[in-house]
Amino acid sequence: MKMKKLFWVFLILLTLSFVAACGDKNNGDDDQPKEKDIDLGGQEFVIMVDTPNRQDPRTNEYERMYQQQKAQKIAEVEAKYNCKVVFKPYTSSWGHDRRNQLKEDNLAGKKEVHVFEVNSSWIPYLAENGVISDLKPYIDTLIDKETEYWIEKEGYTKFKGGIYGYDDMLNMAESGMFYNIELLGEVLGEENKDLPSRLWLEGNWTWETFEQLVDQLYAWVIEQTEPYHVIGGMGYNWAYHMAAANGLNFVDNNFQIQFMNDDMIETFEFLRRLYNKSVVGKSPIWQTTTNWSLTAIPEFSAGKVFFHDGESWYLSMQNRWLRTDQNRDFDIGFVPFPVGPNVKDDMSNYYISCITGQATYVISSAFDKNRIPQGYEHMFLHDETIFKIWRDLQYFSPVGRESYANQFITRRAVAYYGSESSVEAHRTILNKLNVEYFYYIEGMDNHEWASGMGQLGLAVTEPGKDPRTALQSLYVHVATQIFEQFGIEQEVPTV
Repeated sequence: MKMKKLFWVFLILLTLSFVAACGDKNNGDDDQPKEKDIDLGGQEFVIMVDTPNRQDPRTNEYERMYQQQKAQKIAEVEAKYNCKVVFKPYTSSWGHDRRNQLKEDNLAGKKEVHVFEVNSSWIPYLAENGVISDLKPYIDTLIDKETEYWIEKEGYTKFKGGIYGYDDMLNMAESGMFYNIELLGEVLGEENKDLPSRLWLEGNWTWETFEQLVDQLYAWVIEQTEPYHVIGGMGYNWAYHMAAANGLNFVDNNFQIQFMNDDMIETFEFLRRLYNKSVVGKSPIWQTTTNWSLTAIPEFSAGKVFFHDGESWYLSMQNRWLRTDQNRDFDIGFVPFPVGPNVKDDMSNYYISCITGQATYVISSAFDKNRIPQGYEHMFLHDETIFKIWRDLQYFSPVGRESYANQFITRRAVAYYGSESSVEAHRTILNKLNVEYFYYIEGMDNHEWASGMGQLGLAVTEPGKDPRTALQSLYVHVATQIFEQFGIEQEVPTV
């Protein structure tokens, strides 16, 4: 009982200190304290993230851009608002458990965390269920959109007219085809160990040239006594990216289904043709897995696969492709996915799919300013004040996009790729990222064959599967889910 009394005394004193610092200096027309008057009384400003050491710029493990500038921003914010900025980890595992934790904490009115790192694909679910604050009113009035905003980030954070995430991270295309440079050199000759990247830079990396190279490499594979494979990875991952590289997407930002057309069906037929090139009794040309926890098959790290889909950050992670004696011990090259026949000559509709969403930051609606009785806003910490503090923690380089791109290439490509042509190939597609909304729909990324991604995978790999029939069946499922979740109806499919 004594401890409870002490807690309430402390809470009252903290509230009074906020009132004293903020309330008396407001003019009669503004019930919100001026930024210079906001005083958090030394309390923690909590940012909940996946891995604190990798997101906190004050640590040696920090992995993102502008470490010194971001650390300086923290120091300035702590001085300006009299607070202590801390990064704390989620207590729940990644994925649905974590997203559901946000919802449950919100329903319980918990306010221990001020800003949450989330995957942007969670935003429709969180927004539709009233879990997070719409930041659009603050973005429209409290920031300079020329110097403190990436307009292209809205593609990831908007939903039904609102904008729910805000941060300073300019999303760059990370996905592509990664290949074993040393294995290619062994088969094609040392002078051709980076042939895919050079073909891309020459404008000759197409479905046709890719298939020709696959055939050439598989002719070598079937002569080996050890098991090798030309292609590795899950069929659905290849489907997302090959579709984008053919100018297509599955679900657009209005939650309209876009995969019922002849060009998409042709994409799946091409992938099936590659998958079915295997010779009976020989190593499969395409090695996949039934282990849903694997985003990359171990055969690639073991040096037994030529090409694997992936993302550049895989090369910095021990559980992916970080180069160690225990992991992989060969040079890796990068090449974008081959250009499909639906892509225009100027490449304006060639895309790199952002199927898994992007990291962004949200504020719980438990802090919603509108929940506070009018006239008492200055007495409570609410989402507008939190947004101002969070805004001041962001760093936008005055050089802008070019500076960010150079930093990205240095950290992601130069540091890890095994050839200069791979670095330059990646540089050419940095701004080709396209938001794919397929995973923004509840259940599409469930780890089971009945899910959306499972059905797309089977449309590539299941024997006797007809892509047109498979996509028509999936259309019905996806359309039903979109309507049930968001009340959005579909237009009539084109085929």
